[in-house]
Amino acid sequence: MPLHPNTTILNGKYHILRLIGKGGMARVWLAEEPRIKRRRVAIKKPKRSVPGFSEVELKRRVQNEIDLSEELRLAHAPHIVLLYTVEEYEGTPLLVMPYMAGGSLKDLLAKHPQGLDWQEAVRIATQALRGLSSLHKLDVVHRDVKPSNILFDGDGVAHLSDFGVAQIRGGTRGRTTMLAGPHPGDPAYAAPEQMRNDGGYLTPATDIYALGSVLFEMLTGKKYKGLEPGTRPSQLRSGIPAWLDEVVVKALKETPWDRWQNGEEMLAALKLGWKEAHKKREGEEKARREKDKKRQEQDVEEKAERGARDENIRANINAIRQTEMKRQQRRQGSREDDLNKEFSAWWLVSALALAVMAIGMFFLVRVMEPKPTLPPNTSTPISQPESVWQFVDMQPYSPKGHLEDETTLLGLTPGIFDIAGVPFSLGWTASTQCSAPEFRNAPEMFSIPLDIANPKQVYFLIQAGMGWNQYSGRKIGQIFIQLEDYEDLQIPLILGENIRDWSEDNPNAVTTVTSPQVIGAYEGAIPGGRKGHIDVLEVSLPLGVNKLTGIQIQDTSNQTVGSIDPCLHIPAVTIRHD
Repeated sequence: MPLHPNTTILNGKYHILRLIGKGGMARVWLAEEPRIKRRRVAIKKPKRSVPGFSEVELKRRVQNEIDLSEELRLAHAPHIVLLYTVEEYEGTPLLVMPYMAGGSLKDLLAKHPQGLDWQEAVRIATQALRGLSSLHKLDVVHRDVKPSNILFDGDGVAHLSDFGVAQIRGGTRGRTTMLAGPHPGDPAYAAPEQMRNDGGYLTPATDIYALGSVLFEMLTGKKYKGLEPGTRPSQLRSGIPAWLDEVVVKALKETPWDRWQNGEEMLAALKLGWKEAHKKREGEEKARREKDKKRQEQDVEEKAERGARDENIRANINAIRQTEMKRQQRRQGSREDDLNKEFSAWWLVSALALAVMAIGMFFLVRVMEPKPTLPPNTSTPISQPESVWQFVDMQPYSPKGHLEDETTLLGLTPGIFDIAGVPFSLGWTASTQCSAPEFRNAPEMFSIPLDIANPKQVYFLIQAGMGWNQYSGRKIGQIFIQLEDYEDLQIPLILGENIRDWSEDNPNAVTTVTSPQVIGAYEGAIPGGRKGHIDVLEVSLPLGVNKLTGIQIQDTSNQTVGSIDPCLHIPAVTIRHD
């Protein structure tokens, strides 16, 4: 009986959800295990009959994959899709394995017809080579390395899959599995010796040719087969480093002995090239930082010169004011002397008239005399936040161990600020581990214990460090909000959706967000002029929550692109409650 969506098999052990893949040899279904926290798995059901294959051969291929998966499990092989278990359903074996939620490399290449960023291509090839190295150490040749057999888990990590046609010449159980006649494999990626009809034994260099073809396609968007032998990726796409060209060209040599001989050799070549490229980038970054430092020093000097000029201008203005005041005083004294002389000359003619005139003049002068102007009141009252807001003390989670300054807070200084209508207390920044020197010893996760009744919303000031374009659309971290009598809320931090790199002027960084959870941002600049932003991430809690018991911040990036590892920066957390 075939499998169908929305059905339960094996006494409720698996609930079939939908068909997620089909080929000439098998179909793959997505299912849930209700008994294991509704874990999602992929169930591969081999076909009972395939044109051109005997029943014995079909059973041998299934058993081959089962046995090899067990050997790889015992060898603790990384980046391999291993079987959880094998079930029997109406006489047909069902191969139960982890569900690769990220899809296949074939799906990813379909979305990027011009090819991937070379750094992303190297990351995927490096992870696939780690899986191939484990096979080659067991004297196993995969024989079917291609984009559809490289799968990604939910975090974007690559895994090698499908060992049904693998050539086994030993292994931990001393088995030898080989067929007479032509070798199986996809002609679009198979090595020249694999396509010959002699049925001879193949070496791990055959898999190297196939992976080299896959890497060529990731870099250029085009298949290598059909092109002139020796074509370099850089001939079809600019920006590919020369060292990476050489690694790919050697992997695609026509004769096996001219290639990298196994996965471990090619992996070492990629790592060495990446390391040299990283050193070069570090040198360029160091030169840029020195240039920025000199520009900052020049800015300080120019600011001091401007201040001195302004001080001279103010001094000149004060001198002019004092001179004008003295001139007015002399004029006033001169007018009083003239009045006294007139009074002395006319006192015998009309003393009474002069007295009246003198009194009138006295009051007239007093009335006309200018009144001094009081200085304006320049003080501004500091408004305190309402009692419904509660700040989280970030000091215990700051890896730097000191108060942040305007350099890291983009011009802000420690204190209370209103950002996007939410008050935040700034001063200490919690950060997770990344490859930047000041955060290499920071934790990958930290927990904040709380005890807040009737919480309504949690607001995070948040930004990413080293949030580069190759991470766009991928999860680099997650937030768990722990509630009393409720399940924990889990908020994945997806680069480009609800978190972005802190800088605005780095062309390699993700600088936009799309999620409505980001309700606003503070935009500022560090000394030297580099602009940046800190976003406000809002998390609304379910109605009826009685108590907020904790917050946990986890970094999940785990250095998946060479030595580049994004980190999370959280300068402040504010909770709104009744």
